Amino acid sequence: NAQNLEAGIEGAEFAGAITPYEARFERNRFFGGFLGFEPYKFNYLLPANVSLKSEDGHTKRTEAKFQISFKKLIFDDLYFKDLDLYFSYTQQSFWQVYDSDNSRPFRESNYEPALFFSYPIDTYNLFFDRVNFGYVHQSNGGDLSKSRSWDRLFIEGVYAYDNFVFGLKAWYRIK
Repeated sequence: NAQNLEAGIEGAEFAGAITPYEARFERNRFFGGFLGFEPYKFNYLLPANVSLKSEDGHTKRTEAKFQISFKKLIFDDLYFKDLDLYFSYTQQSFWQVYDSDNSRPFRESNYEPALFFSYPIDTYNLFFDRVNFGYVHQSNGGDLSKSRSWDRLFIEGVYAYDNFVFGLKAWYRIK
């Protein structure tokens, strides 16, 4: 099945039927079906992130920073063809991995679950090829005295041409 998908994507690229961006979207759908989830925002690990400001709990200026982000297709073709519902989760952490005197604590972690719809609009002759809209919560997960969180509604347009992808996102804070 994976070989057929890759062969179909590669053949379509040579024929010019789909763009590399669309091929990436199809590969992500394959990983979603195979693994149960697919990449969302960038996933990365920076072994050395240098901070220029001093904060409580920030004993070393050099720390590791990483982000894990994925999305899961909840419903495919929800109310009509190609309207999909996704759940996503992104976590960004700052780890004082070089502070062996204080048992290498996490200085900060931010959590961002979201629930959103995605719909292709390339057949409507608009600038954007896809629109995403939904709800996102962002929090540091701290107790009441150190808690920081906000909730937003968002709409995002995505334009793609060959290897170029442009996204424009607007959001409204609801809490």
